[in-house]
Amino acid sequence: MSVQYHIKTMDELYRHAETEGFSRRRVDRLVEQFEIAAKFLAHKIDTEGWMWRDNFMREYAGCSLHASFTNTVSPIINEMVFRRHPHYRKLKKNGGQGSLI
Repeated sequence: MSVQYHIKTMDELYRHAETEGFSRRRVDRLVEQFEIAAKFLAHKIDTEGWMWRDNFMREYAGCSLHASFTNTVSPIINEMVFRRHPHYRKLKKNGGQGSLI
């Protein structure tokens, strides 16, 4: 059964990440790295017709920004990015359709 992170509070998300061995500071840094990936992806969607994929954010953060995280914490990081930047959640729900520029 998958965890529904969108219904958890921010404190609950941080606590869940802590149970996975990720401090608040490390989570905040990962959120920053995933935000960079989301911004890049949104630009590609707007300019080149790419499609939204959450996995792109994690792969970009890992490959390009050398972020280190687990598969169990990346959904928490994604949710935190979406809360800080609701327009990315909207873009995701639209499958990458619609400009942010």
